[in-house]
Amino acid sequence: ARKPVVSGYRWDDIPSQVYPVISLGCSSELRIEPVSTRI
Repeated sequence: ARKPVVSGYRWDDIPSQVYPVISLGCSSELRIEPVSTRI
């Protein structure tokens, strides 16, 4: 499955600590998940 692109960055390029910020600031559809879950 293809990972979603957020603000021009792939999830692989986003540090784990930024996940909650991206999830809250981009779309309510994006949930805060542990890095091990990898969307």
